[in-house]
Amino acid sequence: MSITGRKLLKITRVGKYNRTTIPGEVRKLLDLREGDEVAWLFEDGKIVIEKHVNGGNREQ
Repeated sequence: MSITGRKLLKITRVGKYNRTTIPGEVRKLLDLREGDEVAWLFEDGKIVIEKHVNGGNREQ
């Protein structure tokens, strides 16, 4: 599935211990499963979250 442009998927709240839940819509789009890793990137003044694939060429 490909998304172009900007679309609000969900708003979550930061809870105790600074944790938040990855919404189901996001988990489905990124095909995230329990135990998968996510990469938090800072690009052009925004935070980008993507599924981390071992052996990729992205900086950690």
